[in-house]
Amino acid sequence: MPIEDFASRVKLIKPRLYRIAFLYLGSESPAKDAVDEAEYKAFISLKKLRQPQFFETWLTRILIN
Repeated sequence: MPIEDFASRVKLIKPRLYRIAFLYLGSESPAKDAVDEAEYKAFISLKKLRQPQFFETWLTRILIN
């Protein structure tokens, strides 16, 4: 997956990721940090993504873990 595709897909689902993180963590700042960290970890591990059609699920799992 090209970097541009990664960035555009993350941009689309970032509000959803933030809501999930906020529900788990209960406050704004830690939720934003968690989303940023998940985005970074996903970018680093992008080559491990076997099925790009499940990108959103994959990134959500990274966030929750």
